[in-house]
Amino acid sequence: TWADKSVSDSNIQIEGYTLFRQDRGSKKAGGGLAIYIKNNLKVTFLNELSFVTQHDFQLQWIKVQCRSFKTFIICNVYRPPSTPIKHCIDIMSNCFMDVFLSNLDIVILGDLNCNLMCSINSDANLLREFMSIFNLNQLINKPTRITDLSQSLIDVIMTNNNSLVSFHDVLSCSISDHDLVYAVLSLKTPRAKPKYISTRTTILVNFLMT
Repeated sequence: TWADKSVSDSNIQIEGYTLFRQDRGSKKAGGGLAIYIKNNLKVTFLNELSFVTQHDFQLQWIKVQCRSFKTFIICNVYRPPSTPIKHCIDIMSNCFMDVFLSNLDIVILGDLNCNLMCSINSDANLLREFMSIFNLNQLINKPTRITDLSQSLIDVIMTNNNSLVSFHDVLSCSISDHDLVYAVLSLKTPRAKPKYISTRTTILVNFLMT
């Protein structure tokens, strides 16, 4: 967002949506996160997992419930180019362990400033290793930042359940040097809990009736 304390919520609010914002501060160039959630969705903001690290790596975690569909978790991230990728992976790993036991579908998305189009890049290999350990699939396969001299894939969408995402793509964006990555989710109704009937009770009732 690049927003700091000088930007009020009213300046960036969208009608019908709840805003969750995380600024990087007035002395930091760039950065800043925001999540907009439609008001008809039930959302829990996971404060204990949402913070800015000492190296300015940013995370926002939310739990989303849409009607009777299965709850899912979204993590919004931003890594400044100067922040070591190992630091970000360590932080994400710790957070991921906390949500992994919830047995919920998870989507991690944002700007990691780590070019996954480069096969011999050590930072990219560390990120791929993180995804492999936690069984995450990175869905975006097109460049997300294109200049006159280069193309890079640095904006990602990762999930632990491919079937959750029915469609994903990259859209050209005229107001930023990054293109827009997006995903359409296909939500499912959770399985009903099994109900057990006591055979002994059933037999006793039938006996009394006869």
